[in-house]
Amino acid sequence: MNSGFREAIKTANFTCFIFHDVDLLPEDDRMTYGCEHQPLHMSATIDKFNYTLYYDTLFGGAVAMTRTQFEKSLGYANTYFGWGCEDDDMYKRLAFSNQMLMRRNFTFARYKMMKHVRDIGNEQNPKRYSKFSFLCFL
Repeated sequence: MNSGFREAIKTANFTCFIFHDVDLLPEDDRMTYGCEHQPLHMSATIDKFNYTLYYDTLFGGAVAMTRTQFEKSLGYANTYFGWGCEDDDMYKRLAFSNQMLMRRNFTFARYKMMKHVRDIGNEQNPKRYSKFSFLCFL
């Protein structure tokens, strides 16, 4: 995601960056895509989790950040590979950089997760929790 950000800022003076899992679809036309004065978690409620916030520090699926917010957080960690924990890591980076996240109104910030099998070559990283646990104690 860092490389996408870097390439995007080379091409134009973008002010808002959306990081979006490809398997999530917004269900309500009132769900707008754009940045706010704080990093924005758009996909707080997903059908897979019965439209509830799965856990309080969730910051993944579909998020929006301004260039300043992204750079202040130092971007996504490059130490993760495979599936898992990079979103939780970003939540910690935002907290460490004194940025509070916002969430869209749960009434219309509803997403459907398309069913799919795990991508070959993108398996869960068995070391993802140890990397993340280290960050939690910094």
